[in-house]
Amino acid sequence: MINYVKIIVTLLFVASMQACQNSNRNIDLLNNLLKSKVILPVGSMEVICSKQEVNMVHQKNYYKVILYNDSAVCSPCEVKSLLEWGYYSSSLKKEKGIDLSIIPIFSPSSKDYNSLKCAIKNVKPSFPVYIDRDNGVMKNNPQIPSNPLFHTLILDHEDKVVLVGNPLRNVEIEKLFLQLVSENLDGKKPLTQNKTKQKE
Repeated sequence: MINYVKIIVTLLFVASMQACQNSNRNIDLLNNLLKSKVILPVGSMEVICSKQEVNMVHQKNYYKVILYNDSAVCSPCEVKSLLEWGYYSSSLKKEKGIDLSIIPIFSPSSKDYNSLKCAIKNVKPSFPVYIDRDNGVMKNNPQIPSNPLFHTLILDHEDKVVLVGNPLRNVEIEKLFLQLVSENLDGKKPLTQNKTKQKE
């Protein structure tokens, strides 16, 4: 198992370097976020489906990669990044045998809603994309900061945050990310555990 102290120290260093003027604040936010449980109210969200079934996406993999985008970000830019995530997850599966559940969530302003939907459909991502019009993610998870640096989250099978940061944008985060997911190749647990199965 990865040394979580090492993860926290490294992440704190990365966060402080990315925003030196707010380093102490970032440390507090990160400490509060790591190992917290994230509630994903996907039942109340609109889903733009790919060829993958939504249920399968949420049950077969050990780790979830949450890509949260609120109304403050450049939605068209982030929609384009879905292609990067598709290529990245495909290469991990092909080269390392690693399966990931990529879960993009957009919370657009009313004026950007229609253009966002069109952009997503044009990109045709290989996984379902969620639109959170009621801002349910932030309402249910006050521990998630408004700073976009904290909006890429890696969750374990209990939906607890084990890593914060975008491995496609930061080499150190990617190293930790690959180490984390690789350690569970031999004994993967389901992403979400069915209570009935647990009793058997």
